[in-house]
Amino acid sequence: MRIPCEPLNMKISVMNKNTAVRKSFSATSGSKVIISIRTPGDEKAEFDDENKSIKDVLYLAFYDVSFENSDIYAGYAGMTAEDAQKVKEFVLKWKDEVLELWIHCDAGVSRSAGIAAGILKAFGKDDSELFKTLLPNSLCYKRILCAFLDQN
Repeated sequence: MRIPCEPLNMKISVMNKNTAVRKSFSATSGSKVIISIRTPGDEKAEFDDENKSIKDVLYLAFYDVSFENSDIYAGYAGMTAEDAQKVKEFVLKWKDEVLELWIHCDAGVSRSAGIAAGILKAFGKDDSELFKTLLPNSLCYKRILCAFLDQN
């Protein structure tokens, strides 16, 4: 699975919400965009408005529902195809303009890792390290791949 002729040169970093907010006040060099994922009902992350290296933030809100736990969390909305399409459009808009993409969720383990792994895989990059060190959300991973492959 690969997008033909589409290089991805920006560095992707997965982190938790607190780290992303804290780093927004100190990591002021380079250029970056952020995908900020929160649980519905939680407050949006408050990034440093004065940090000019942050070019844009995509805010998403959905529960950490995956294929493995959907029976436990029946009735809670996980990542939708529309969310994945927003991620695709955001990445394609910024991939040649910034050096870094930060992706965070509450814990920085599942939703953000699933999205990051899906983006890497879609661009033909190695996503194996994320699967070794984190627990990528399988629904996020699949939705991102389907969005990039126009299979929603």
